[in-house]
Amino acid sequence: MKVEIIAPNPKILDELNTFCGMLYQPRQHVQVGNWKNVEHVILVRKNHELMGFLTTFSNPYLSKYLIAGNYQCVPNPEVSTQLFDALKSLAIQTDITSIIGPMNGSTWHSYRYSNYISNPFFMEYVHKDYYVEQWKNAGFLVCETYCSNTEQFDPLKQFLGMDEFLTEKELTTKKFGQEQLIDIHGFCNQVFSKNPLFSPISLNEFLELYTPLLPYFDPNLIDLIYDQNQLVGLLLAIADPKDPSTVIVKTIARHPDKKYNGLATVLSNRFYKKAVEMHFQTMIHAYMHLENSSTFVSKKYGGSVFKEHILFEYDLKRIEP
Repeated sequence: MKVEIIAPNPKILDELNTFCGMLYQPRQHVQVGNWKNVEHVILVRKNHELMGFLTTFSNPYLSKYLIAGNYQCVPNPEVSTQLFDALKSLAIQTDITSIIGPMNGSTWHSYRYSNYISNPFFMEYVHKDYYVEQWKNAGFLVCETYCSNTEQFDPLKQFLGMDEFLTEKELTTKKFGQEQLIDIHGFCNQVFSKNPLFSPISLNEFLELYTPLLPYFDPNLIDLIYDQNQLVGLLLAIADPKDPSTVIVKTIARHPDKKYNGLATVLSNRFYKKAVEMHFQTMIHAYMHLENSSTFVSKKYGGSVFKEHILFEYDLKRIEP
């Protein structure tokens, strides 16, 4: 087998995407992500045939890490071992102390593996089920854990005081339109700044990520709460295009000021009532960090974990047995 470490170029991108097409079914639409920020491509070939690859990124806000993403590999431990050995060597050469992954450059892009990936929900990061074992066998340890909860809607559940809360706090709502993406961008950069592994995103890159999703956005499933002209509360949910009875809650967040204590609960209540009225049967609250307050909000209404998602780290200073 032959290992290569090369700079990204259009020709190799075509080969990588072709390899993805061989590993996955066409309906899964798996392709290389965040290509414009890739720094290196590590490939393993056998008799000139591509057997596996990954890409590396650097992020000034995550400067202690060499970031490994776009990992794709055949179910062959020799191939995966060579990929990870080359990755570790590259990290040592650049004086990096830790490797983190899978992550395509930042948490705004695809990252994390699921503990089981059969029947993925809409926007779930699709990967081969044996990848978790390959990363563990290479010495990577879980550094962050997330979960996705599911809940069956109860049409008889009653919620009181939602309008009174908004009136008391002098808060208003606004209907979602494409122009609100600008407000959402600034809001997310602010409220998520304390999240693990956060890095800010530019408006242009944010729009590049979210504009293609606009056809899936239903304004009835997006709640925007304003204090005068400032966005202070957001709930963003998307109907699952593969299952019209299911809605996926992607984001619940509020401004950190204590004035807005209780707003996340109000957002959740307003969404629940609206989802029942729209005849959804199941809610998925996706990708919650286990220490995040939205996890508490989800459990409060009867949600139960149906998937866990993990992120790996390899400490280059650790002495392996």
